[in-house]
Amino acid sequence: MLFSSTVVAATTAVFALATPGKALQIQVSPTNPQLGDTLSVTVEYDTPNTTPPMVSLGKQSYATFPVGDNRFRALLPTTPLDKPGTLQLRATGNQESANLA
Repeated sequence: MLFSSTVVAATTAVFALATPGKALQIQVSPTNPQLGDTLSVTVEYDTPNTTPPMVSLGKQSYATFPVGDNRFRALLPTTPLDKPGTLQLRATGNQESANLA
């Protein structure tokens, strides 16, 4: 009986540690963008939230619009004149932030 009680306690502890915290998830489309493409950036909250996040590309910030429950989208333009290389995206909202290169 003592053994069963210990197993239940250990399982509960693992479950508590495995519970995800608040986070923003970012997805970018197209997955292999070229200069001149418009980037579709989808930001999703893990928890219910109606506050639209902001998306930044370099020094420019873009507003997002709702596309579903806890999901928001921003459209970011690029031009063929932009410098080639890795772009740094940042989404901020609900006192959370996420970065994506």
